[in-house]
Amino acid sequence: MADAEDLKSSGDFSSCGFDSHPGHQSIQCVSMRVKAGLRNARAKGKHVGRPKVNVDAKQLAALRNAGRSWSEITRQTGLTKGTAQRAFYSLPKNPCDTISTSH
Repeated sequence: MADAEDLKSSGDFSSCGFDSHPGHQSIQCVSMRVKAGLRNARAKGKHVGRPKVNVDAKQLAALRNAGRSWSEITRQTGLTKGTAQRAFYSLPKNPCDTISTSH
């Protein structure tokens, strides 16, 4: 493991048996190692986590209002069904709710 020295220097793993076989480590020790690795990656400017997916929720709403099924929408947009539905259902149910009226 190339970054083993970085992990060792970023926290106290002596009580976890850092050099021991990973199958014998407790869950807490594994968690400490993962968190230390994420800290080191962030310190080096690396992106950590899932990439963001840009979704045009208004386009999804237009497709749904046109009677398209979720499978048709996913084929057309390249999104997964879950991502498409999450974006669609995050829109307000009544679009007029977003328009502020001042008297």
